[in-house]
Amino acid sequence: MNGNQNEYIFCPYCGGVTRPGVCSNCGISLNEGEAEKTSEVKNTTNPGTAQPTTQQTYSQPVQKKPVQTAPVQRRYHEQEPKKKSRWWIWLLIIGGILLLGVLLIAIIAVAAVVFLPLFLGTNTVIGGSDGPTSVVTGTLPSGGQVTVEESSYYDEQYYLDQIYVYERDLERLDFSDFDWEEYADSADYYNEESDGSNDPFLSSNYSSTFGSNHDNHSLSDFSGEYYEPFVDCIDANQGYGLSRNFIEYSDEIDGVTVNAYIAYIQLEGGNIPNEDEINRKILEMTANDLFGHLSGEKTYPYACDSVTYMVDSFIPYNDGEKMSILLDVNIVEDDEYFRESYIYAINIDLENGTIIDNDSILKTNEDFAAMFREKCCTQNGDDIDGLNAIDDAQLSYFLSNKATNIVFYSPYGMEVGYSYETTENGSSIARGWVTITLQEYEDYLL
Repeated sequence: MNGNQNEYIFCPYCGGVTRPGVCSNCGISLNEGEAEKTSEVKNTTNPGTAQPTTQQTYSQPVQKKPVQTAPVQRRYHEQEPKKKSRWWIWLLIIGGILLLGVLLIAIIAVAAVVFLPLFLGTNTVIGGSDGPTSVVTGTLPSGGQVTVEESSYYDEQYYLDQIYVYERDLERLDFSDFDWEEYADSADYYNEESDGSNDPFLSSNYSSTFGSNHDNHSLSDFSGEYYEPFVDCIDANQGYGLSRNFIEYSDEIDGVTVNAYIAYIQLEGGNIPNEDEINRKILEMTANDLFGHLSGEKTYPYACDSVTYMVDSFIPYNDGEKMSILLDVNIVEDDEYFRESYIYAINIDLENGTIIDNDSILKTNEDFAAMFREKCCTQNGDDIDGLNAIDDAQLSYFLSNKATNIVFYSPYGMEVGYSYETTENGSSIARGWVTITLQEYEDYLL
């Protein structure tokens, strides 16, 4: 066999060495003419030789082969792309969850501040200013000195927080069926007409909420436009008598020592209709908090070793047709902390022998409320939280609700106002009341 059968050629496409036909490197069919051309072997002899020139080809003719379907080999390596790290996606997901949680907490907090007070009482948000300080001082019969700040001054930044005003339920309960004597007989108790020795409110070292004692006054004793401070202004020439009586009570109930020092007013003579019934009602309304505690009608919710009910009574006005009794109420825990301090008015129709409901005296609509606001700012200043924090509709409600309003006659005409409580973030920060002197009240009567 001729060695030409092992002849190789260069592939014109990939440059590799291969046999003619189909390139074993790239799989491309080579041009037959090119292959034959490349495979020609030319034998030449010396010019003097008579031998003819011969041409040989491959012993096996070149056959056309089908193109292979194998993929073309390339001169670079194609890697599969690396899987990209997904850490930033997880970071976005976690961040979104945290942001959603913060927004949810904020929504819940706002909802609690805005809507929760609607279930607790009337409220309005304010930005307010410094709150008033009400100080009650006096000497308890036990000898302990009491000085309590009902509210403290706060700097202006504090009041940028949300503050709400609530109605205070001071309505008197009906104790017509309550057997007070049953409790009184089992306790250290006495009930008799007041004098300087048994009535601590008459002593010279006791100063009431109003900063006054029980010296009697007349209109000529006042100067200025307003009835202040609140004092006794008794007209003894009206054909009936008025007596001041005093209760002292002490007993232990459910492990809590309950003390009471209560001064109350009684009518005497003068042919007043239903006098006995009026007197019973005056006692019940004056001792309402104590009776509520003893009977269980009012649950005392605070944990303490002792609770003391102190109620002083004033008569700011009386004539032949009507009279008013003003109650100065203070409830003291453990002889040092004033749990409650408020005023309440009892108005009596002497001609008909009835107690007048405090919500049936004046027309306290929104026009009245607007007038009240203007006069209150003039008389008491414009920095009262319990006024600034409510609109005229809410103010009208406070002034008309007998559980909240304050209405009584005075030498100047009539004193009108309401009791309220202010809270910040759900905690009570002040309990108070505010009144104005209304000299021309007839146009507002019902």
